[in-house]
Parts: sequence; C-alpha cells; structure tokens
Amino acid sequence: MIFYDGIYRIKREKRRKTIISGRYAPAWRIRLIDFTLTLPDVRYLKPIAMVATSISNECFKTNCAESIGKRICRDFNLKVSDILWVENFEDDPAKVYIASFTPKLCFGFNLFYNVKWRPAFPNEIKAVGRYIPEINP
Repeated sequence: MIFYDGIYRIKREKRRKTIISGRYAPAWRIRLIDFTLTLPDVRYLKPIAMVATSISNECFKTNCAESIGKRICRDFNLKVSDILWVENFEDDPAKVYIASFTPKLCFGFNLFYNVKWRPAFPNEIKAVGRYIPEINP
C-alpha cells in the first residue's frame, strides 16, 4: 500500500551573487510503499520501498540520494536499512536501479552514507510494479 505520494526538493545553495528567477531546486516525486500492510503475515528484509522519479532537469546520483534519503527517514521515522530505494534516472529512463546505503562517516549526530547503485532484479521490479505500474519495463 502506498502511504505517501509527494514531492521532495533539495535546497539550492546560493553560489552566485544573484539568483536566477524561475530556476528551481532539483525535485523528485517520492512514493513510499509499505509491503507489510498488504501481507502482514510475511516478513520482509526491506519492508518499505521508496520509489523516486526525478521531475527536474538536474540529476545528482550520489549526493541527492543520500540527502533525500536522510530527510525521508527523519520525516517518516524510518530506518535506512528497512528501505528498498528504487529509482530510474533521466539519462537511462528504461532501466530501474536500486541504491544500497552503507554507513560511511559519523560526525556527532550526523551520519553519512556511501551510496552504490545496481540494476534492479526482476523480483524487485515486480514487487514495486504492483503499486506503481509505470516502472515496469
């Protein structure tokens, strides 16, 4: 069951003295799926799927996945280890990718992750495709 369907944006840093009007921060349509609500008797390795679809013209595979992932976990009180991160990129929209987050550094209360991408397995596409049919190849 999809329990969230909305837009997340990355805050744009001011790098220039003037701001270009009409230029928006990178944004993704985020959909969160809880597999346990549909089949509560089944135990899942990754009970939550997060499907990200870019809706801006900018794509930063490593930086945005970590920062958006942290925000989603904070906003919905989720653990990174419980999320199956599913995404397709603008440069290759026909393929679906899965991100794995590995803890990298910790400064005080801030934990940083190393993000690695791999092509999605057919069973992962099938599981998420039940709820979001447009990601089926």
